[in-house]
Amino acid sequence: MIDRAHSLVSYWLPTYPNVCPWVDHKAREALRYSEDAWLDSYRGSYALTCKEVRDLIDWKWTANPARRTKSRRGVEADWNHASHCIARALTDAGADDIAAVDALRGRSGDIRAWETLMASVVLAACRPQGSGVFRECPYLS
Repeated sequence: MIDRAHSLVSYWLPTYPNVCPWVDHKAREALRYSEDAWLDSYRGSYALTCKEVRDLIDWKWTANPARRTKSRRGVEADWNHASHCIARALTDAGADDIAAVDALRGRSGDIRAWETLMASVVLAACRPQGSGVFRECPYLS
């Protein structure tokens, strides 16, 4: 059994690229600082522009085009409604984080096609201090 596994690994290993970091540590650190600075620009906001919301959606769903499209449709279908929901959620955040999440989720009848993950991105970007609810809920990880 071990010999068979060894022969399979030996056979396939050359077909994979060398395992090495995609970028050096300094570049990765600079990228993290850049992302942190960008996210920090949302801190304390009580309203977001359509472009800002699209940017957060694109950031969240970079690796998942289907969910990115779905989340964008929820906002672009009725921007006035979405904008109102976001403003309400940002006002509720801190005092009642669960109500803030519900103000954004499509299941609650608010922004169509939005789920808890997308709602939490907006709230975490604008209210990073939060009340801890986002860290305690296992469905947000």
